[in-house]
Amino acid sequence: MARRGPGPSHVRPPTRTLWRRRAAALAGLLAVVLVVVVAVTSLAGRGEENVPLADGGAVVPVGGTDSTDSTGSTESADGTTVATGATTRKAPPPPAAGPAVRIDPRIEPRWTELRGEAGFLGLPSAAADCTPSASVATSCAQEFDGGSLVWRADDEDAATATYATGDIPDGAVRLAEANDPESTYVVVNKRRELDPVDYAPDTVAIGGPDGGGRVLRADAAEAVEDLLAGVREAGMPMYARSAYRSYAEQRSTYSSWVSRLGKERADVESARAGYSEHQTGLAADLVPSTGPCRAYGCMAGTDQARWIEEHAYEYGLIVRFPEGAQDVTGYIHEPWHVRYVGKALAADMRDAGEPVLETYLGLPAAPDYD
Repeated sequence: MARRGPGPSHVRPPTRTLWRRRAAALAGLLAVVLVVVVAVTSLAGRGEENVPLADGGAVVPVGGTDSTDSTGSTESADGTTVATGATTRKAPPPPAAGPAVRIDPRIEPRWTELRGEAGFLGLPSAAADCTPSASVATSCAQEFDGGSLVWRADDEDAATATYATGDIPDGAVRLAEANDPESTYVVVNKRRELDPVDYAPDTVAIGGPDGGGRVLRADAAEAVEDLLAGVREAGMPMYARSAYRSYAEQRSTYSSWVSRLGKERADVESARAGYSEHQTGLAADLVPSTGPCRAYGCMAGTDQARWIEEHAYEYGLIVRFPEGAQDVTGYIHEPWHVRYVGKALAADMRDAGEPVLETYLGLPAAPDYD
């Protein structure tokens, strides 16, 4: 009986076929690895975008201009470092500043004249509130970071007609706070009576050796104290001879001027009760402590007067009644009379070269009482 060979299941495949099978298996394994790598990379990228920062923000991917230091921190062009796990990254610069709230076109020209975003008003903090509506308004008010502007039409009937045809009607834009006795921007003159007429602010003593026991509102008192320290350091000491005066005190002061000079002349030298800056608690009269001039009448042209004119704005103060402005302010030049308006407004007036408060704020002149 002949010997039978191995069955078909025991036949060894040819060498070429074996290598083909092995290559196919290897290719399949590589494909699986590639899919896993892609998936992991995608998840890592999404995870990086949502890594929380210490301040609650989100990590910003590093751009091509960023750099990483030896400690693993990443630096962007704007200079703000942001952390991502073991490394730190820098956030991109903030967007360019600009009004996020639309400025009413009837108000915008005046806002621009007051130096816009760079001025004491700053950016709008709320949309304009117009009456009866934005499209047929006869008045609009808009709040800014530093105050509010109010527009009123010169002619209410014309206002609704012209705006409907695309024209901005004629009207006056005023600073709302100019009417508010609590505001540092309040304007009091011979045609702008305080409301209420007997307004009385909270006051504190002017500190330092030169306060003279006088009182002002807290912000004004601090500014005057700092100015007096500055002029003393410059070798020209001064002191506060007068500051806040109540309605009753101002009435008595004005009456004494009338008794000495007569009513017409008294109105040039002093304010009637209810019309005085001293009653706001924002104004002070300063005179030299030493030297040949220690009174109001001789102070013009002195070193102290020149120093105040040059440096008052640095403290948020202005010389309220400058030389040559009597037709607007109603008062003769008073180099001793300083008024607190805040550093922002004082600097704006200085930069604009406009020393008269009424003129800078666009208010009517007040040469005399109505």
